[in-house]
Formats: sequence, C-alpha cells, structure tokens
Amino acid sequence: MSANTNLLGFLFNPRSISLVGASHSTEKLGGAILKNLLKFKGRVYPVNPLYKNILGLKTYPSIKEIPEPVDISIIIRPAHETPEILMAHKGMAKCAIIISSGFAETGETQLQEDIKNIAKEAGVRVLGPNCMGVYNPYKRLDTFFLPDTLLKRPKKGNVAVTSQSGAILSSIFEAMRDANIGISKAVGYGNAIDIDEADLYGLIADDKNTDVVISYIESLGDGRRFIESAKNLSKKKPLIILKSGKGLSGQFAAYSHTGRLAGRYEVFSSILRQFGIKETEDFGSLIDSAKALAYQGQVEATLREDSLRGARGKGHEKISNRVLIITNGGGSGVLAVDECIRQGLDNAHLPQEKIKRLKEIFPPFYGINNPLDLTAQVKDEDYLLALNELKDDYDGLLIIALTGVRGITEKLGWMLKDFKSTTNKPIVVHAAAGATAKKIASILEKSKIPVYPSPEQAVRALKALLCCQDVSGYQNVRLSESKDNAFEILKNFIKTNKDKRAFLEHEVKGLLKNIGFPIPRGIFIAKDSRFSAVSHELSALSYPLAAKVSSSKIVSKTEAGGLRLGLKNETELENAVNELMNIKNSEGVLVEEMAAKGLEVIIGGIIDEQFGPVVMFGLGGVSVELFKDVAFALAPLEREDAEWLIKQIKGYPLLQGYRGQQPLDMDMLIEMIAKVSNLIATGLIKEITLNPAVLYPKGAMVLDAKMLAEAS
Repeated sequence: MSANTNLLGFLFNPRSISLVGASHSTEKLGGAILKNLLKFKGRVYPVNPLYKNILGLKTYPSIKEIPEPVDISIIIRPAHETPEILMAHKGMAKCAIIISSGFAETGETQLQEDIKNIAKEAGVRVLGPNCMGVYNPYKRLDTFFLPDTLLKRPKKGNVAVTSQSGAILSSIFEAMRDANIGISKAVGYGNAIDIDEADLYGLIADDKNTDVVISYIESLGDGRRFIESAKNLSKKKPLIILKSGKGLSGQFAAYSHTGRLAGRYEVFSSILRQFGIKETEDFGSLIDSAKALAYQGQVEATLREDSLRGARGKGHEKISNRVLIITNGGGSGVLAVDECIRQGLDNAHLPQEKIKRLKEIFPPFYGINNPLDLTAQVKDEDYLLALNELKDDYDGLLIIALTGVRGITEKLGWMLKDFKSTTNKPIVVHAAAGATAKKIASILEKSKIPVYPSPEQAVRALKALLCCQDVSGYQNVRLSESKDNAFEILKNFIKTNKDKRAFLEHEVKGLLKNIGFPIPRGIFIAKDSRFSAVSHELSALSYPLAAKVSSSKIVSKTEAGGLRLGLKNETELENAVNELMNIKNSEGVLVEEMAAKGLEVIIGGIIDEQFGPVVMFGLGGVSVELFKDVAFALAPLEREDAEWLIKQIKGYPLLQGYRGQQPLDMDMLIEMIAKVSNLIATGLIKEITLNPAVLYPKGAMVLDAKMLAEAS
C-alpha cells in the first residue's frame, strides 16, 4: 500500500469523519466514540441504517450515502461484518480505523487477511483492527471508545505516544497525567495489518507539536523498515521504546547455538543499540524519561577528552557523562550513586581546587565529595552555593532535597528555578517528605525542572537527558550486495548439494576454507569406512589429533559425548574413531590436528523472521549458552560496524589483553565477522555458526562449524 502513503497525513488531521456503527447509547462503544467525536471541529457523519438522527447529527444508512468522501472512517461493528463494510469504502474514505476486535488476536487469521486484501483493493489505509484509534488534542480529535469519565486524557503537551496495546495506551495516559506530562498525539494501532509503527514514526517526525515520542511495541512485521523509520525519527526528536515479550524465544531450528540464542527480543534489543535508538527497561522508566525530555529536551553532553571511553568510530561513540549529586541525606546519595553505576553515568570526584574552596565555604562536618552531602543541617542557600561552584565541572546535575529538616523551605524551589535560567545543563530533582516537598515540586515543574519520588528515578531521568541518541552510525538498513566472493562460492556449494538442508562439519569447513577462513587440517571418515582404509591419509596429519562425531542431528558434540581430544598415537585414534562411529545419529568422524589454546568465540548468522539477515558475535565454546554473552547486528556489516559489534559483549576486555595477556587479532576477527555477515546476507542459507572459533594474538582458527540451507 506504499502508493497510498500520502493518505496517512489525514490520520491525525482529518477534515471529515464517518462512524460506521454509531449508537444513541453512550453505554455502547459506538455511542461513546460518537460523543467524543462531537468535540471534533470537522464534519462528522454517523452511519447506522436504523436511525435518521443520532446525538443531534444526521445519520446515514451506509457510507455510500454520505454526501462526500471522508478522510477517516471509523468502523465499530462485529468482526464478521467488516469485510462487506470495508468493500463499501472504495472511493468513499482515505483511511479506516477498525476498532472492532475478533480477528487474528482470537485466532481468526483468515478474516484478518481478508480485510487486509479488501482494503488494498479499495485503496484505503487501515489502522487496526482491534485498536483504540487516534487522539490529537490540537485538533480535538478523539476516536477512543472510553469516555473521559473512565479514562482522563492528559493535558495538551509535546509528547506523542504510539502503542500496539490499547490497555497499555490507557495506562500511559494515566501515568502521564500523574507525572504532569502533556500529550501531543496518541495512537493505538492494534493488529497493524497495514499502518504500523514505521508509518506512524514517519508521520510524527515532522509534527511541530511533538518534541518527544514514546512507543510501546509487542511485535514487528518488517524489522528493517521499522529500524529505518525509527532511525529517521530519532534524528529529529528523542524516541524511547518499551518492548514487551522479552521472554519469548524465536521460532528458529535448534540446529545450532546461533538459532538457540537468537530469541526475538535479544535480536531486537541488539539492533536498537546498533542504530543508537533508545530502549527503556520498564514502564516506569518510560514515563520518567518522557517527563525529563518533555521538560528540558535532549542536550549534548559537554565532551572532554578524559570523559571519552573507547573508540570514537563513526556513529559508535561511548561517552561517560559526568553527574554531580548534591544531597542532604547520605543514604539517598548512595542510592543515586548505585543507580549511576547501573546506568553507566560517571559521578566523578570533585576537582581538588573545588574541594579546597568548598571546605572554606561550608562547615567542617559537610561531606565534601560527590555526592556532596550537606547533611541535615543544610540551608536553602547551601544548594545554590554548591551549584555555582561546581556547575561548570559536570554535564548533569542531580539535587536531592529531603525536606523533613528545618533548613529546607519553599524558597529552595525559587532558588533552583533562578539557577536553571543561568545554565543549559540538565537538572533533575528528588524531593521527599511532606508538604514542603510538594510546594517545591510545584514551583520546579512549572519551571520545567522535573521532580521524582526516588533518587533512582531521578538518575534514570538524568541519563535520558544526557545520553543523546546516536543514529549516524549505520548508513543503510536495507540489504546491500556482498563485497567479497562469498556469494558465488556459496551459490555453487548449494547447487552442488541441492538435496541437502543440513550440512556436515567437514562440508561447511570446506566451504569456509574456499572463502578464506582459517581451518585446521583434517580428514573425514564416512560412517561405513574402515579405519585401515584411511590410515594412510591420516598419517599425513600431525599428532596430537582431535576426533569428533559428525552429524546433522547433533547440536552439541560435548553433550552427546562426541569429542575425543589430545589423541597421541594411532592406537588412541583408532579406538576413538570406533567409539564415535557408534554414537546415535553418527554420520561419520572428522579427525583434525589439535589447535593451540586461545580465546573461544562464536560467530553466527541467522535469517530472523522480523529483521532478515542478522549476524551474531560473542564468547563461545561449551559455555556460550550458559553465559549468553552475545550481541546481534543487521547483516551485511561494514568493517567499522563489525568492530562495534565486537565491543558490545561484556567479555570485550578479554580481546584487548586482559590482565597482562597479549591483545588478540582484532583484524582477523573483524574479517571473519564480515565474511559471515556476507554469507547470511546472500539469502541462500538460513543459519550458520562458527563455534568455537579460537582467537590468538596473531591469527585464528575455526574449530567447529554448522550451516542450514533454506528449505527448498
């Protein structure tokens, strides 16, 4: 329906609306929606063949009888009536909002597919079905079926909300009201048979009333289209995403570790990081971040050479933002520090010259550190003195005011308001205990300084203000052509083995060797072969040797007892081969020269059902599924993006030369990751895993490899 993209502009800004299923009774959904539409400044056409007038509006028997085509038609009729109703919309509506439920969410997948096809034929863009619809307070547009008495709308403001769930959208509305956040737009898009989050991000990106976007997502259709739209939106205004379903594993074959590790959420979260799109961990953080950004907007942290961490490659900067914490309660300050550590913020020590200066200003029992503890004997003016002394040394400021002490009064709110006008540094406040705290909070929030009920919430909000989303790193989220010879080599390999879907290790390694991967010397012994028949070939290998069971049905050789390592002579080798031949599902034995010990990693590629070709990297070997220290990225990867992927795992310091060890061969690792990304990006295979590949200070070796072709 891309040809009808221009119709989407009417979704938030219609001139005329029809309501198919309008009702006299506001106890019914069709009546509740119509009552909300009475506030709309444009033309409203109720549709119901049983009435000539509803709630003072002329009513029409069908959409075909309305005197003009409408910009939006809202459908609130039983699901089984929807196909016929939608057919009548051809030439009569630009967009349809199907509020009705009873489609794929209840198992009626064919009915949902039918209305999708009918809408496409009719040239109508569809929001839903099973959705809340749209809310635009600037146009007094409200298609929700909940009256204001049941769901209080937030005040008009600058935060847009998209939500796949109507229930979560309702919860967000309530939370925004409680947090004193205003709304610019809201849309609940339900089953998303047509209009989805990617379309909505495109609409909101240029909306002049929106400064911040928060988005609740349950599932995606086209993951690459979603990322492209989210990236474009994030270039213009902050986007914060909350994803549910984190525990749902993907529908991948359990043939290899790659497939077993690649749950939908793990891939989703890694790819958001790849493109610098902000994800929040829970509902509370979503609201706290939205409040901070709505009040103060996103700022660029002051960059200092000593606040940079890691490489500053294109699009993948890691900046440690310096946070100053001023408190009058030591415990609250410690809680704030703990949360700074969790969030990757830097509560750096006070400069020595400032310590000396503050000791001259304040009583000797004040804690001159960071947190700066002004103790229970604090006075309002002490906060201002500290801020003026230290504001230029930090990127973000956190004020903790426990107001149950004599020295803190309402005046602190006015002081902080005046201070905020003198600096562009982000400032957030945690104020607790009693009526004074409420008065201070009221003063501050009118001045766009967000106040939070806990120090942890305040820290998370400060992070949202400091950590700008970096969306410059990846140039193209669409598939590009491989830049090496992998495609032709793989194409010929698949053609030669056209009847196979799962390949044996020696077959995959033969392919990898032709592409340029480092592979140990080895000999494959087929299931029915005698050891004596291959002993001459085996004599060309150098002891010690490794013998491994070869099977397309065994995921873990270790778990199956299919490994024999460190074989020192022919007798040991022959015994090992005979034992491995008798393992269930054995299809032969691969004998290879033992590789030197090094750091074991896993490199893999999968075809993700939402994002298409994806590459994975992490610490490998037998512990890969225990620790799951892996990260994912869209394939194919440029060299610099392969380097970024490597840096995402917790074990990255091991590659750099941990505790006196030699740094490992990053160039070789980057090359192998790029090659695997090119292989999976060809679309000729479904899955490939190198586990383990062993890294050395110079060079590497692929010790095990698996691959699945796409089902024919």
